[in-house]
Amino acid sequence: MKKITTLLLLCLAVNYLIFARQSSSETSRELTLIGTVYDGDTQKPMEASVVIEVPDFNPLSVKTDAKGRFAVGVPSHYKCIIKASAEGFETLRHKYSFHELKQADSILRLNLYLVPIEKVKMKGDLLSSKDNVPLTCELKVHHNSDFSTEDTSEVFTGSYSKTLTKLGWYILEFSSPGFLPVSDTVWVANYKRRTIRKDFYLKPVEMGLTVQLRNVYFNFAQATLAPESNGELDKVAEFFLQNPSLQFEIAGHTDSEGPEDYNLRLSQDRAQAIADYLISKGVDSSQLIVHGYGESKPIDSNQTSAGKLNNRRVEFIVASNMRQ
Repeated sequence: MKKITTLLLLCLAVNYLIFARQSSSETSRELTLIGTVYDGDTQKPMEASVVIEVPDFNPLSVKTDAKGRFAVGVPSHYKCIIKASAEGFETLRHKYSFHELKQADSILRLNLYLVPIEKVKMKGDLLSSKDNVPLTCELKVHHNSDFSTEDTSEVFTGSYSKTLTKLGWYILEFSSPGFLPVSDTVWVANYKRRTIRKDFYLKPVEMGLTVQLRNVYFNFAQATLAPESNGELDKVAEFFLQNPSLQFEIAGHTDSEGPEDYNLRLSQDRAQAIADYLISKGVDSSQLIVHGYGESKPIDSNQTSAGKLNNRRVEFIVASNMRQ
């Protein structure tokens, strides 16, 4: 009886040691986590950031490679949370538990699918305003208050399709050689999916073409440009630089308030201020003719405030082709 009791105690001790060794081994070992992140819309692998959160451990952060793949070791006896994220996609969050895996070299393979954020899509045709001929245009996209350029490399022929992925203001600018650029402002207020259909018509640059400059401001009764004018004038400078063979008249106009000779001088000085700004941006002075017309060429009534505002303007006119 004594021998049997001793044998039972010995067996229990051996089993305890085996269990303790297994528990210690399980606690100290790592699980290799191998995964691939996919675009849930196209089902194609994509680059993303992956974070693994394990209780009592610092979060593990990894980046996928160009084919969406990642690999990392995690303590296998803990539950963990895996987060995958990428710009323009909803963050994926999954819980996993590894306590049931017993092999010391266990490998868990995962496929993670990111869902695209609901977006605003703009699409339409790009045409000449003269004859509706399809055009090849470069699209520049500006976003939010600083309107920093996001993408200047997209070129579309005949039609375009652009997805807007962020909230805020957008400016879309289309340009094509030999045509005046056009732009549009879009406000994206939420991620509710919607499609905006809008065609853009670009006006060909021809002799006598007159373009009124918008968003160009002067200090009251002065020829000093306000800083808010820089953005618009930078676009004009870029257009002139893209058309070095053309000569442009910078034409200043006023309303009928004040003496006629004063208005004539003020319009000339304001036109010259714009020419000086364009030259400072690299435009050749030989491309520019400066002319102030004062109050002599109104386009609206001088009897109303709105009419006077329309008459106070600066235009540029395609005057000649210097290579002809």
